Amino acid sequence: AVKIMRAQAAEDPDLRRRFLREARAMSGLSHPNIVQFLEAGEEEALPYLVTEFVEGDTLRTRMWRGPMSAGDAVRIAVQIAEGLMAAHTAGIIHRDLKPENIMVMSSGQVTASMQACWITQEPIWAIRPVCSAIGMNTSGPMKPFVG
Repeated sequence: AVKIMRAQAAEDPDLRRRFLREARAMSGLSHPNIVQFLEAGEEEALPYLVTEFVEGDTLRTRMWRGPMSAGDAVRIAVQIAEGLMAAHTAGIIHRDLKPENIMVMSSGQVTASMQACWITQEPIWAIRPVCSAIGMNTSGPMKPFVG
């Protein structure tokens, strides 16, 4: 999968640096429940990152199909938690965790996309997300990245 920063967002040097810094941080993550980072760079002044392609459905799509068994829900939740724990241990917090960013493969394996992460050296309980104030999350029409 390829994620390209929107041209308007790429004009902001702070957002560019943050995008590339987060890509470097992702490169150090290796866990079966985290989408694998492959490469990052810039082409025609637009930063991009490349991750493995995960074949499956988003958790949102899986939820739309109807109720899942308690066992399936617990298996999915445990895998999400294991991936997040690996990221947190590396000092990375997911800024935009939602069903659309979780992939469920036909094998039952679950992976989380870390394309919206936040690097910290602080304890997790001391963090106060401020991403929405600068348009870095996907809660509205201001997504700074395409892909």
